[in-house]
Formats: sequence, C-alpha cells, structure tokens
Amino acid sequence: MISFLLNLVGNSTKKFNNLYKKYKNYIFVICNNILNDLSLSEDATQDTFISINNNLKKVEDINSNRTKGYIAIIARHKAIDLYNKKNNIVFVEDEIFSNNGVEIDPLENMYYENLLNLIRNLKVEYSNILMLRFVHEMEYKEIAITIGISESAARKRVERAKKALQTALEGDNNE
Repeated sequence: MISFLLNLVGNSTKKFNNLYKKYKNYIFVICNNILNDLSLSEDATQDTFISINNNLKKVEDINSNRTKGYIAIIARHKAIDLYNKKNNIVFVEDEIFSNNGVEIDPLENMYYENLLNLIRNLKVEYSNILMLRFVHEMEYKEIAITIGISESAARKRVERAKKALQTALEGDNNE
C-alpha cells in the first residue's frame, strides 16, 4: 500500500513538473499581458500553478489543447484578480476559443462556430465559467476552488452565464 501511494505521489509530482516546464512561460506571458508588471505577473503565475496543482486530476494529457485552454483560463482569472485588487476596478478581456481538434460535420461546425462567437462576446467571467463548467466538465465545487469563489457563487455565475448565452442566442436567431 505504501509503495502504491509513493508511486501515486511520484506520478503527480512528475506530471506537475512536466506541466511547469511546458507552460511556465505561456502562463507568465498571459499574466503579464494583463498586468504589465513583472512582479505581479510572477505572483499570478505562482497562483496559477497552485490552482493547477490543486486540480491536477483534471489534467489528463499535458500536451492537449484542452489542457492549454484550461491553463489559460486559470491564468487569466488569477491575473485579473490581482489587477482588480491592485486597481479596484473590473477588467474585461475577450476569450480565445478553439474547437480543440474535434472533428464534426460541416453543419455542426457552422453551429459550433456560431456558438463560440456568441460565447466570445460574453463578459470574460461568463465565458470562462462556461468553459470550466461545460468544456472542462468541472463540478461547482471545483470551479469555486479554482477561481476562488464560494460554491453558491459558482452556481449563480454559471446560471447567469447560461442566461446571457441564451439571450445572445435568441438575439442571433432574430437577425
């Protein structure tokens, strides 16, 4: 049993170290683009890796686009939190989406691209929460831990994001 636990811890450590080596510069660039401050960007990068480590089981393939998107969302959120704490204002940035290499037929692809465009136009907090909940299939408790809010706030934010997306869909269908 002890050897199993040591092996499990060793695999997690190796996975985290590989993630760190691969994404440390990527995360720093995301944070620095938002914060424009090297010291704060380092803090946000560190906060991002702490959050990733706490949710390491959500990372299946280190090299996947899904993992890269997941990491980008966390990094943006941590940087925006630091920016808001420093400046006491709300910061909004567009989210970049991709279809993560999933093959779908042209009609579904057209609907998918339309849906992504609508999500891109939502507030960042809404687009991020939708990505965490539905793309990364995180539970409300995991979302709350990842972005540092209460579980009830995570539920409410997902509800508001879905309502905003529904409104955007209805507006798009009327055109």
